[in-house]
Amino acid sequence: FNNEKGGDDSTVWPMALPNGRRTPEYEAVWKEAGRQVRAHLDQNARTRSVAKIAFLDGLDESYNEPAYEKMLYYGKLLHDAMGRGWFKYRVDGGYTRPVMDRLAREVELWVCHTEDFSIDDVDYFRKKGIDTWFYGPMIYEQKKNGGCGSNTFIDLDLLVNRGIGWVGWKYRAGWVEWEFDWNAYAAWYESENYKDSPDRIYNGSGQLIYRGAVMGYQQPIPSIRLKAQRRGLQDFEYFWLLAEKPGGKQAVDELVNSIVYKRPFGSQALLDTEIWKNNPEEWDKVRIAAGERIAK
Repeated sequence: FNNEKGGDDSTVWPMALPNGRRTPEYEAVWKEAGRQVRAHLDQNARTRSVAKIAFLDGLDESYNEPAYEKMLYYGKLLHDAMGRGWFKYRVDGGYTRPVMDRLAREVELWVCHTEDFSIDDVDYFRKKGIDTWFYGPMIYEQKKNGGCGSNTFIDLDLLVNRGIGWVGWKYRAGWVEWEFDWNAYAAWYESENYKDSPDRIYNGSGQLIYRGAVMGYQQPIPSIRLKAQRRGLQDFEYFWLLAEKPGGKQAVDELVNSIVYKRPFGSQALLDTEIWKNNPEEWDKVRIAAGERIAK
């Protein structure tokens, strides 16, 4: 796949553009590859039952006309090959409404960066059949920390990690984690994994799991941030269970909004670190209240 990130023809799959041009043979190879992927997954009961997503990493966060054309071109190729409705064709980035209006011809899943996440745009595109997830920092201490994952700094309040499940419920949105062990083995002794970048001045982005080999362990070591993230996703499961009960959906919304009392994400949230209650005991009270209502 010849992409916007400087792709290497030697690693292209299923094949590189012949002489830089799209040909009927090239399209036939793509369609046959897609057909085989579907046939392979459909023969297994477990993989038949899970959601399938197609994402071209080479077009990740690409903001120019040639990239938009490629997103539409390859989206149609994959839909012709694997069938509409069998999978969701995904793009990632903070695209404007006019751009997404164009991409909506092929795109079914938009993973939007939190810096550009607008619930008004999300609702608009949901009506067009586009599912929307989010990725990126939960809060913006400064605009520079926009280009990273959900855990911008290793020394932030752990509610930043727990809040993912709560905001996911508030916006009825899925979520993508950018990275789990970005700094690999160096994470044990160097938290400033962007120290040499002039544009990024934060530490710890993508450091949720540590590779155990450095300390003589045979397994990865979870961070307290990962455990806080898990707690927030467990909270989400509480909310889902309660919402299944009569009147439960409204009850959950009231509980969540009592903690996350502002609208996270988007330009209006930049530099605002007070988007939820900062006392973790208040969060636990809501979780317990949800559990008690589920048990009734």
